[in-house]
Amino acid sequence: MSRSILNHAPIGEYRRRFNLSEEVNCSCHNGGLETRAHILDQCPKYTRKRGAPARLEHKNYLEFLELQCMAGDFNCHSSVWDPRHEGNNHVATSLIDAASDLGVEVSVQPVRTPTHFPHARGLVPSVIDLMFLPQDRLVGLTHEVRTDWIGPSDHAPLCVTLPIRATEVASERLAMPKGSKEESLFLQALLTYIKSMDISNIDTRDALEDLIAGLARACNDAWNSNAKTVKVNTRSKAWWNADCATAMRQYRQSRSPADYGALRRATKAAKRQFFDERIETIATKNKRPWDLMNWTKQRNLPTYEAICYNEAPCNTMDWK
Repeated sequence: MSRSILNHAPIGEYRRRFNLSEEVNCSCHNGGLETRAHILDQCPKYTRKRGAPARLEHKNYLEFLELQCMAGDFNCHSSVWDPRHEGNNHVATSLIDAASDLGVEVSVQPVRTPTHFPHARGLVPSVIDLMFLPQDRLVGLTHEVRTDWIGPSDHAPLCVTLPIRATEVASERLAMPKGSKEESLFLQALLTYIKSMDISNIDTRDALEDLIAGLARACNDAWNSNAKTVKVNTRSKAWWNADCATAMRQYRQSRSPADYGALRRATKAAKRQFFDERIETIATKNKRPWDLMNWTKQRNLPTYEAICYNEAPCNTMDWK
């Protein structure tokens, strides 16, 4: 993309400029010099959008992009970023305009520092490595040229620290908290349907399948009608309940210490109730203590077979 903007792409115009041996004319039937304007506006081998004006399309092909940072060796000299350069460069102006369309602008240091240190004798250091940063960035935020990291290269690395806004990726799903009003309505609707089921004529396989399919549809309809939509994220807690949500809303509105204390008490009570019920279930109902630990599972007891003598197991130390 940068090479196309700077008119530095490996096409005929570029080859003729640097006296390269490859073909400089376009391979289309026009047979003229292969330039950027010819490819974008005239060449029949370049596929354009149907109905779009050829001369305007290449000006809009970057509109869908939105950058936060653009950097690299642009090989473009300009007095905007290099005070050693004299004169105006129309390619640099095009680059600045194209970057502006992407929402970024060139980062210029208060004290210009060269980024390119040629190995060849007679060539002076210059600024051709550029970094473009968001136009709405913090005031004074610029890049840094690390000449101490240059190593065997002739280009100095460019570094910048960009603040990134925190984002929350939340997914929604249907849920039905245990003991909630939604659960009661769901069970009531399902019980009503089960009571109305006609089981007097289940004498064929098809009749049984139709009955089961109807029950499945009833369960699905009752769930979709009564379940509520919740957002699940990394901060979702299994013990969170309606009292916690109410206390949280109240505290967000008032921001008072009293409401914050009420929120703390609500969350503490919700945690205690949740974990007490969890412990009670494991201790008295399923009796599976390993469910409390994710790193272990239920294990089968080892199988033993006793040695037999005269069809009697030898499981004692007494000899008969």
